[in-house]
Amino acid sequence: MIGPMHTTVERVLIAAKQTMEAAGVNCLLTTLDTSGCPRARIMAAVDAGPDMSLWFVTNPATRKVEQIRKDRRAMVAWYDAKGQGYLTLNGEISFVDDPNEKQHHWREEMRVFFPGGPDTKDFMVLKFVPSHLELLSFSLGIATTPFAWRPVVLVRADAGWLIGDRAGSET
Repeated sequence: MIGPMHTTVERVLIAAKQTMEAAGVNCLLTTLDTSGCPRARIMAAVDAGPDMSLWFVTNPATRKVEQIRKDRRAMVAWYDAKGQGYLTLNGEISFVDDPNEKQHHWREEMRVFFPGGPDTKDFMVLKFVPSHLELLSFSLGIATTPFAWRPVVLVRADAGWLIGDRAGSET
């Protein structure tokens, strides 16, 4: 296992993307309801950016959209059972109305959920921008110390991702 002193931001980001790929396209997206209670659901991240930004598609009539309108904070999580690891991203979600972005994130296999395609009012794109990343992966050798069950933490700053500490993060 490697600890924070032997970890680079680049290595953690590569391992995070490998964890996402190993876990599959489906992840757990958690938003907050009006009482502040977390509400989780399985979602497919349709695209991921080099900065770990994620794009999702949904119907604007869903509860998650109502929750995001009131509180943009969210968490996305993957579990890699085979690799014995997990990845969590905390950040904010915004609504993307640009028709070009809607076309860009459209996949024909989505038609079963959105029969009218990407140009209808029933198709919405969400962009998640993470500000905090936690990764623990035994198969990739990413953890603070062996068997301490403490993930490596990255925090986003103006200059990009930085190795973080445990301050403000939960297990």
